[in-house]
Amino acid sequence: MLKKINSIFFGLFFLIALILEIFVIYKFDGDLFTTIGIGLVVLITGYIFMDTVRSQVQESISNIKLDLEKSQKEELDIIKKELKQLLDIQKASYTATKKNAFMLKKTMEGQKNALNLELNHNKESTRQLIEVFKIENIKIEQHQEELKKILARLEDKKPSETNDSNNSNQKFSEDNKEVIEPLYDDPNKALTADEITSLFEAYGK
Repeated sequence: MLKKINSIFFGLFFLIALILEIFVIYKFDGDLFTTIGIGLVVLITGYIFMDTVRSQVQESISNIKLDLEKSQKEELDIIKKELKQLLDIQKASYTATKKNAFMLKKTMEGQKNALNLELNHNKESTRQLIEVFKIENIKIEQHQEELKKILARLEDKKPSETNDSNNSNQKFSEDNKEVIEPLYDDPNKALTADEITSLFEAYGK
């Protein structure tokens, strides 16, 4: 602010000295001493004015440069901060993706191991069932063979046993004929056939 006031002051003083120089030249018909003196004042005030203006311009330029550098620095800081945040997000995303991939790999390995164990268990169960079926099949075949042998023995024994049973039945019936005697006398055994017929007809009426 002070430099600005100085520049205005020296500018007005230079302008007044210049006007006075022109006035002296026209008024005093070009008096050499007065003209040189006022000219020196004009030159000095002009130099001081121009130096003040130059310093103000340089200061303005430096201030503009400083403002530009400050704004650029702020923008760079903002960009760096945003890039850092983006980098942190990418790192977190990469870490999470890597962790998920690792967990997925472990899960797949666990499922694979469980599937292999289940397949091995199923194979072992199937093998045991096949062994059981084979053993039962062998037992059934053995039972069938035993039944066939028993049936063959029965077929071989059947004729002789039948003859023996017929002979024993015949012998038993003959013995019974000899032993069995009537317990009472039948009163109708002396009737003739005609008498028996008439007797049935009488019952029918």
